[in-house]
Amino acid sequence: MDGVGMIKSALAIRLAEKKIKITDLARETGIDRTMLTKLYYDRTRRLDLETLNRLCVYFGCNVEGIIRFESDAAEGGGKS
Repeated sequence: MDGVGMIKSALAIRLAEKKIKITDLARETGIDRTMLTKLYYDRTRRLDLETLNRLCVYFGCNVEGIIRFESDAAEGGGKS
C-alpha cells in the first residue's frame, strides 16, 4: 500500500514514561505479554478494541496515546 502511511505504536514511549516493563504491564492489565511485545515492537497486525481500551485506561490517555497514524509524506516517503 504505497503512499498510504502506517499505524504506529506508542507503547514503548508510554512504558518509558512510567518506567515499567512489558511483564509488569501484562500483570497489571491482564493483557497477554506476547501481544504487548508485538505492539511494543510494531509487529502486531491487529489490535483488539478491548486491549486498546485497557491500555488507554491504564495510561490515562486517549487512543492517540497508544497508536498513531504516520503518513508517508511525514516520513519523506512520498512518490517522486
